[in-house]
Amino acid sequence: MLRRHFFTLPAAFLLALRTQNGLYAEISTETPSHEIKNAETQNTTKMSPRRIVFLADTHIGPDVPKHAENLRILLQEVLALNPRPSHIFFLGDLVSTYGKSEEYIEFRDLMQPINASGIPWHIVIGNHDTRERMFEVMPEKKMEIASIPGKQVGIIKTECVDFVILDSRMDDTRAYMAEKEKYPNRRPWDGTMEAESITWLRKTLKDYPKPVFVLAHHPLNETKIGALLAEFPCVVGYLFGHNHQYLRMTVDGTDSFAFPTTSNRPLTPQEPRGFMVLDVQQTQYDFTLYTLEEEHSLKGRVESM
Repeated sequence: MLRRHFFTLPAAFLLALRTQNGLYAEISTETPSHEIKNAETQNTTKMSPRRIVFLADTHIGPDVPKHAENLRILLQEVLALNPRPSHIFFLGDLVSTYGKSEEYIEFRDLMQPINASGIPWHIVIGNHDTRERMFEVMPEKKMEIASIPGKQVGIIKTECVDFVILDSRMDDTRAYMAEKEKYPNRRPWDGTMEAESITWLRKTLKDYPKPVFVLAHHPLNETKIGALLAEFPCVVGYLFGHNHQYLRMTVDGTDSFAFPTTSNRPLTPQEPRGFMVLDVQQTQYDFTLYTLEEEHSLKGRVESM
């Protein structure tokens, strides 16, 4: 789905941090199009402000060592990109069970090559994640809006396009599942979007001065904000994980894209496992699929928004 877009190229990147005013706070950092040195290969590679990487549903934990091996391989592929991305986003379900501290420690340790590269990375909360334990291990990754306490919500600003991070984890599923007899398709891992987040989102997107992607873990049929996002020309699309599949669809007028898992739990054996690379072009946004499978039919597929 094509939308009206506008491109701006300010001289600095801006990162969203904890807010004081209910919207978002920002700090400036130098535009990361500079040269950096790979700590492992000692090769000099450039980061591009027009390139972003997304990974979803890594499901790291001691009970699934293959998932750590997959992520290690894929992160080396990310570091081998030329140019390298200026940001990396993880679209939820970082860990395998429901947020044990040792799982987040393992995930953090797997990220050391990325930390050494200087590429900033950001976290979206999934239904397998536990915020308290995650941020005990990685407190520097916490984002919070004053009007939505306890939720991982904020904005990451880049040179060409911004990213709104939403928290779709349902904290108390008891009342929701109590009506399962009336709604038999309900599952305890479903997502939601609370009223406070919707209010903040509407206020944030109104007259927003740049194109934005909205990121969450759960699909639009669960967060139910597709019609809201379609009201705002600044919204390019909605990017999410959760489904462990590669699928683009339009929901309530909003272009949405499900990204594949990196784990060994794809929705079907035919689904790819891997990561997505966004390259911001002059008039469109190109998403390229990089797969673990050497000969997958979708490997290298490009979708444009």
